[in-house]
Amino acid sequence: MVARVLPRICERKRAYARIYVTLPDVDVAAPYRVFSRDLDVRVMIDLAGIDTPLSGREVASRIGASEAGVREALDRLVISGVVLRTPVGRSYAHSLNREHVATPAIEAMRAMRRSVIDAGREIIGRWAIAPVHASFFGSFARRDGDTSSDLDILLVHASDLLHDEGRVDRWEEQVAELEGLARLTGNRLQVLDLPETTLLEPTAEEEATLASIASDEVALTEARLEALMRRPRVSR
Repeated sequence: MVARVLPRICERKRAYARIYVTLPDVDVAAPYRVFSRDLDVRVMIDLAGIDTPLSGREVASRIGASEAGVREALDRLVISGVVLRTPVGRSYAHSLNREHVATPAIEAMRAMRRSVIDAGREIIGRWAIAPVHASFFGSFARRDGDTSSDLDILLVHASDLLHDEGRVDRWEEQVAELEGLARLTGNRLQVLDLPETTLLEPTAEEEATLASIASDEVALTEARLEALMRRPRVSR
């Protein structure tokens, strides 16, 4: 991106040639500094996942940040050349500069979340005793966690599982395999393991908790929690 242009005049065989030197504001000695601000990184990762240019307000809404903060982040990223800004009426639209030297790293960071989700699906997909349902929930699912956040997983097992001690042991061995996800992220793993009867016969507190989980779940199985909760229930 051309931030400013400096003309130079040189004489060659009585002819003058104007040479333009572009001076982008990216730190060419340390381009990784574009990742030094958390909000900037969130904006870049969000823009990496879309092809349609967005306004600052739209970006703020998508990532759950203040519009003023996102505008400042976009200003910095436009100056560094990572984000392209196009006038649209009285506003501006923003898109990721796919040719920027930092773009491969941005796209790799975006793929990190997908890698964790895919790993969870792969682990659960090979279980001999399949869960009725499995999903990420909480801060990881909402994309608002940090280094101190847990990696929360909901498991729903068949109600008759507890009737067979051998199957219970095998189930617990399977659940332990999810520890591999904690090693992927460095976050503590927390598994909420519920019998299917909890979905069919929920208390008021359980129903509120399940509804909250369903609102931002990232499903690891085909059966989504929201659909399971719509089944006819038994009152307690």
